[in-house]
Amino acid sequence: MMLGLFDEFEYFQCSNCGCLQISDMVENLSKYYPENYYSFSTKRIKSKIEEKVKNTIKGQIIKYKIGRATLVGYILSRVFNNFYWIFKGLCDYNSKILDIGCGNGNLLLELNAMGFNRLKGLDPFISKDINYLEGVTVEKKEISDIDETFDLIMFHHSFEHIGNPEEVLRKIYDCLNPKSYVLIRIPVSSCYAFRKYGINWVQLDAPRHFFLHTPVSINILAERTHFKVVRTIYDSTSFQFSGSIKYENNYTGYQVYEFSKKQLKYFEKEAKHLNNIHDGDSACFYLQKG
Repeated sequence: MMLGLFDEFEYFQCSNCGCLQISDMVENLSKYYPENYYSFSTKRIKSKIEEKVKNTIKGQIIKYKIGRATLVGYILSRVFNNFYWIFKGLCDYNSKILDIGCGNGNLLLELNAMGFNRLKGLDPFISKDINYLEGVTVEKKEISDIDETFDLIMFHHSFEHIGNPEEVLRKIYDCLNPKSYVLIRIPVSSCYAFRKYGINWVQLDAPRHFFLHTPVSINILAERTHFKVVRTIYDSTSFQFSGSIKYENNYTGYQVYEFSKKQLKYFEKEAKHLNNIHDGDSACFYLQKG
């Protein structure tokens, strides 16, 4: 639906853990990752002044989040939702961080601007390796090719694109330093949006999403790969409503569908409510290595 191809794919649901899985893997996946796919785009900044202001705000928030408490950082973190997925002990400025499925590396560049200096990205779907002047590198290679260890490995909405999650987590375990974390941010199928919209649920995103996990399936994976799930944060947004309604009305992901301000405000309110009751359609799972 995102690209307007209207191809059909079959999924099945595990009776034990509720995880949704595509029945047959797609051979020619490149067809579904065009050059204008959102993670391959370059982030645009309106002006240098705007960039400086945003970086100052984000910098204070991160400083507070990683444990260097400041009053300014505390206040800003209550007003803005930036880097909500960071908590004290997850990482520090000197942490060696790998972002898997990072596209062009926009998040890494953002973290670099905040003071993080040991950053690497990996994405098999980019056209070639990217070496930024800031010292951030993004490599075109597979997870199986990782040959170094990290303090934090992140999957920001990329883990659902992986066809062999257990094998990947076993590899990730070997690539993490002791007591370090893997952060998995993914859509979850045990949610209100999937129950309401069914095949039009925007985060089903067939055939790019091979697995739509649940907290139960993530815990099973963690146990099998010697990880422990130590924290879960629900972080769904109004997109679960706006995107799904577009698909219900046969709009593609790139077509504009007009919502009223009242509707958008309602979607945001409902998303917060669903997150609070653990029924939102996306979540962050923090798995720690022993």
